[in-house]
Amino acid sequence: MKRPISPPPVRGGGRDELPAYVANGVVGLRVREMPLAGGLTLICGYTGEHAQRRIEAIAIAPYPVAADIRLAGVWLSESPHAVSIIDQAYDFETGELRSRFEFTARGSKASIDVLLFCSREEPSLVGQDIAIRVDQGVDLCLKALVDGRAVEGRALHHLRDTPGEEKPACDGAVLWESAGALSTCGIAYVTQVVGTDTKSEKPPLKNRTLATCYTFRARAGRTYHLRQMASLIPSVTHAQPDFQAVRSVAFANKRGFKAIRTANQEVWRDLWKGRIRLVGAERRWQALADAALFYLFSSTHVASPASTSIFGLATWHDYHYYFGHVMWDIETFVVPALTLLQPQVAQSVLDYRTRNIAGASSNARLRGRWGLQFPWESAPSSGQE
Repeated sequence: MKRPISPPPVRGGGRDELPAYVANGVVGLRVREMPLAGGLTLICGYTGEHAQRRIEAIAIAPYPVAADIRLAGVWLSESPHAVSIIDQAYDFETGELRSRFEFTARGSKASIDVLLFCSREEPSLVGQDIAIRVDQGVDLCLKALVDGRAVEGRALHHLRDTPGEEKPACDGAVLWESAGALSTCGIAYVTQVVGTDTKSEKPPLKNRTLATCYTFRARAGRTYHLRQMASLIPSVTHAQPDFQAVRSVAFANKRGFKAIRTANQEVWRDLWKGRIRLVGAERRWQALADAALFYLFSSTHVASPASTSIFGLATWHDYHYYFGHVMWDIETFVVPALTLLQPQVAQSVLDYRTRNIAGASSNARLRGRWGLQFPWESAPSSGQE
């Protein structure tokens, strides 16, 4: 009973449900049931012009841990009919999502197990481990992608080398500008293949993507791992977000994927020490309480520049999710719980208001009033209506 109750795995594909949501309060990912395809990436504080309303809204960023697999000469991305979804499951205790599927091409079958998390210890970091096992000897190519093909805005520039350094500090970085040029974000990434000794290829930015490719001959029964780590930094927190993302991901690479994953697990387990126990209630009600806390923890962090933009990080195409705006009453139902469970995060929620006093003051002045009037829904960058 000390461990939170995770929901049962979702088995099979083609379900009419929202995609899985993995987040840490700074970075939010919507993950498709075939998780290597680009999902949706939100970064707290990264905003752009909404296509229809022409207002400031949370902007979609390139997906930092997309991937592709070429099995026996056939690319997975070009053969969705050859993919069989097995299941997808949360681990509430560690904040991880695990997805399993199979890919069959020209008589060869690859079993793929994907583990994904957004680090709570290093809140700009996303980590993914793709474990691949083939049933016979076959040519295999693993491609890691920072995928901006379905994203508005544009790449201002990208890096493959690290300025002033003999060796690159990471695989690459991109500075991405949002629609309307309201803000930018920097994304830097590193990759590693475990199980074989092969060199990587890193072509220039092409088709709005950065890619790293590993090609080798895979053996039957052996497990290979493609590990990806990416840092995502919004311009609201750093004047050169792409360079800062390089520093962050280079430090993470020095520590190693396993250390980053272990640190994230430890932070989550510490959070669950404040788990709410429903004494005498049925297991179903305890599971619902655990889920409520899991999503609250996933959506708030002391490092969040717009720390009350809870709905924004869970955005999907089916709803506006308040455009990632900070609603006037959100402290009413967020701060009391966080005061007991994460007091430093509760303080950061209130800090958003003090940082945006100028916006509240001008909002009152526009209505001929003295003092402060916080907007009904404020834009994260300015605190204005």
